[in-house]
Amino acid sequence: MDSRSYARDLVVLSIVGLLVIEISSLLLSTCIVLYLCGGLNEVVEKGFSMAKIVEYFRSHPLEAGYAIALGHIFIVSLRYIVVRYYYRRHSILWSSELSRLSTRGFWIKTAPLITLVILLDMLFTLTYSLVYSGDIEYNLQVITEYMFYVEVGTGIAGYSLALLYYIVEGLWLTVTLEIGGRWRSYGGLLILLLVWTPLHILRPYGLDLLNLLWAIITAVLLEFSRRKTGSLIAPLILWITIVII
Repeated sequence: MDSRSYARDLVVLSIVGLLVIEISSLLLSTCIVLYLCGGLNEVVEKGFSMAKIVEYFRSHPLEAGYAIALGHIFIVSLRYIVVRYYYRRHSILWSSELSRLSTRGFWIKTAPLITLVILLDMLFTLTYSLVYSGDIEYNLQVITEYMFYVEVGTGIAGYSLALLYYIVEGLWLTVTLEIGGRWRSYGGLLILLLVWTPLHILRPYGLDLLNLLWAIITAVLLEFSRRKTGSLIAPLILWITIVII
């Protein structure tokens, strides 16, 4: 496969596999829930805008939980189809990737990276709590996220969908790194820095530079683990570790 084919696949993965699916799924799920729950007229009367939609869901947490869950269903289904197509197109076999888990050399290379990710994540979590709340505290991400979905009324079902969302996002990250690496040296990392990391600066409460910095560090670590181990399972394991802790 020539360089143009790799470049074309990366464009489709970035625009369709990431941006279009993410934005359209969230917009569609938001509109469906607003319509079914009778909130669409209320938002329109106040002036249909993103700020008004956010305000509505803040005052109606259960509807917010439904919108997030429905959005995750759309995103997981569509993104998995795209990712699976490109895994097959580029002959990336997960059977051979998973077989690496039984080798000692793989874990010797991967274990220090997992330790580094845990330490860095703890550092960022403590920094977050200090910056935004003024206190130093550490909670596992899995507990924090689960409690969020309990608060919005979707509980374990909502968190399970969120976990599936993260896993499929991890598959997207790994296939993008692999195809990008075949296109150019560090091509996959370049795509992540240009397309994936900027999305992390936008949060419901405004701009978040710390989250952007953590996304950049995560992208670098994922690419480093791919190159160091020569596999895609290593960055996927790191990504799941980040999601959990």
